[in-house]
Amino acid sequence: MDAATMSRLSAACARQERSENAARAREDAIMRCKTRGGGRGGGRRGGGGGGRFNSNSSTQINYRTPAVRQRFTEFSGFVPSLEIKISNNTVKASHRACVRCSPQSRQHWHPSSEGRIDLTKLPVYRRFGVFHYYFSDVCSCSKLKVTAHPDLQNTVLDSKEVRVEMEKTGSPSAEKTARTLLATITAHSCSLVAKIAGWVLTKVFQFSTSGVFVERSEVEILQEASGKGVPILYLPLHRSHLDYMILMWVLCLMDIPSPFVAAGDNLNITLVGTILRKLGAFFIRRRPGKDQELYKAVLGEYLVELLRQGRSVEFFVEGKRTRSGLINATRVGLIQQVITAVRSGVINDVLICPLSLTYDKVPEESLTLELQGANKTAENVLSALWHSLTFPFRQHYGSIRVNFSEPFSLSEFVDQVSVVQRTDDVFQLATYLGDHVLHAAMETSSISETCLLAVLLLSTDTRITLTELERRGREWETVIKRLNKRLPFETTSDGYLKVGLQGLRDLLNWEHGADGEVVVSRIRNTQADLLLHYYSAPLLTFSFTLSCLSISVAPLLAANIGDEEGYYNNPASSQHLEDRISKTRLVSNGNTLCQLLHPIIRSIPPCDDMDQRLSYDVDILQTLSIISPGLSALSSIEEQRNRRTADQLGMEDWDCVEQETYVFVNRFKMGMVTMLSQLVLPYVEVVWSVLGMFIDIDQEYSSKDELVTVVCADAVEKYELGTREALSTSKLHVMGVVNSLVEQGVLSVGQDGKVQVLVGDDCFYIWMIFISTYFTDH
Repeated sequence: MDAATMSRLSAACARQERSENAARAREDAIMRCKTRGGGRGGGRRGGGGGGRFNSNSSTQINYRTPAVRQRFTEFSGFVPSLEIKISNNTVKASHRACVRCSPQSRQHWHPSSEGRIDLTKLPVYRRFGVFHYYFSDVCSCSKLKVTAHPDLQNTVLDSKEVRVEMEKTGSPSAEKTARTLLATITAHSCSLVAKIAGWVLTKVFQFSTSGVFVERSEVEILQEASGKGVPILYLPLHRSHLDYMILMWVLCLMDIPSPFVAAGDNLNITLVGTILRKLGAFFIRRRPGKDQELYKAVLGEYLVELLRQGRSVEFFVEGKRTRSGLINATRVGLIQQVITAVRSGVINDVLICPLSLTYDKVPEESLTLELQGANKTAENVLSALWHSLTFPFRQHYGSIRVNFSEPFSLSEFVDQVSVVQRTDDVFQLATYLGDHVLHAAMETSSISETCLLAVLLLSTDTRITLTELERRGREWETVIKRLNKRLPFETTSDGYLKVGLQGLRDLLNWEHGADGEVVVSRIRNTQADLLLHYYSAPLLTFSFTLSCLSISVAPLLAANIGDEEGYYNNPASSQHLEDRISKTRLVSNGNTLCQLLHPIIRSIPPCDDMDQRLSYDVDILQTLSIISPGLSALSSIEEQRNRRTADQLGMEDWDCVEQETYVFVNRFKMGMVTMLSQLVLPYVEVVWSVLGMFIDIDQEYSSKDELVTVVCADAVEKYELGTREALSTSKLHVMGVVNSLVEQGVLSVGQDGKVQVLVGDDCFYIWMIFISTYFTDH
């Protein structure tokens, strides 16, 4: 804001403050904000939203609604700069709690706010002097405060579970060992360190990102939930080491009690571990030790006691950062402890809050090297300090979006699932909850500019103009809207191409076409392609079942049907039978492919039915005009076929043969079908690469690792020749396909670990034929 604008605004504010109407309007605004705040009363954490940003330390102001915000800005010396106005078609609604597993929790939350908040734009204080104006970041971060850590040492060591484990060891020093284990776990939160870290993070994000965005409706729900006196268990997807730092920073700025975070002991290194402990991190082992049972008892009691005393906790259900951008398998150890405590009555209830963090450009892009078998680099002090100091200057990271799902009651969830699944086994309940939370977190995540652009680049092997990229982006916007998702940006050159191309500039070749227009193409190497697959993972997860249906439709479009005009005038004629497919067969083929790839692309929650999801996606294909409903009348060819079937079955009336429902394929939508199919086709190719190792039916491998190594080595050679995608060179994806084929009964693993085709079963040949049809037509 320049000096002239500041002067005019100050004069206007002074004139209004001198008027009697201004005084009444100010009092009215304050009273309305207090009325909307409810629940928590006055003080520093009063109100339902934005409690930190006030112009007077003795009065709690909430400018959540546009009217209140406008009036309060007009009559005070405080210029808020948090709210970002965006168009109605880009407002992202909060992800609702599951209607099947937590119907009552779904009815609790009724947010009234819309829009996004950029937390890097902290408030500007004009009224309190030059220092507050030029050092507003310092003033805002000086009010940050982390949750105080309770004294849990005696409570944990005197608990029944820990005492039992100490007696089992039979060692006179068992209590000393337990005390030492507890000391290695315990967090030591410090508000001074939080203030300093908050200011540093604010400056880093202001310098190296385009903003850290949260939804106002989601923040409002969390502020309401934190005032209910029930601890909140935050369960985010794990994308980066920045995840827990960003979440702590966001919650502190929004006046929501910060959680205690479970961190791996690989981060418990000199200086770094101390800082993280001061910010509320407690460390857990990543590998078992000799006193593992005693350690598990101490850790479990520590976690339960934190929740019992009303402290919020955060940990990652996946256990480790994703290397592929997709959801990792669930780790249920800590979840089991929480479920057991709730069912036994030690804890009355816990609110579960799934959440996700979406990066336009993830800081740790070296993670993709581990997909190809590179060893993980161990954390050390020098590397941690070097990365921390150079992080803001290495590159620009675009936007960071933090999205929260609606919290739901754990006790309600467990009771509901126990009845539906007919099980009281804690491990099964924890696995079910973990899978459900991961899917809810993925559902609430945003689609970034780099995600959409990565999908478009992976769908073409040739050069492409920016105009064509913009056109295809609009096509994807149509599909995304049909999937009930919303883009947090506009599909125009200024909306996503500028940001996406900036984020992926290191993975692209740039040149000018004949007409002077910029033409881009992706760099052809395995690391660049794997990074594009990493960024495209959210959109793949959202449209997985739809892509499986599209890839099942594609073989029909490969046939030449001749006269399209006659086809559409008379779609039931026999010469166009190759353009139609049984709806049952379409869903069946899609289901088979989904079941095979689901262990890798975990996109369907455990409470959802695969066939129902696929049937819903068939309707989406119809709304996209890719397919159209068939006619009920049978052709003469089908009548003859049904008569033969009736004769073979000894039926007198051929009409009793079940008549299937058909759908017709629109060949003019070939581009959209190909666009959807290209998302999942590289994963089908990985299946083909594994099955191709068993062309000799007697072939066997000494272990899964040997099979994976052979498949990846073969894929690397074919990738260099241009006949394989980079995904087939990823050991993580190949191992996932091998495990899936073992589950499907295609491959078998003997007691000696040898892998071979399941003897005496035709399943292998069926799968070879099934998978080969996709590559014949694609």
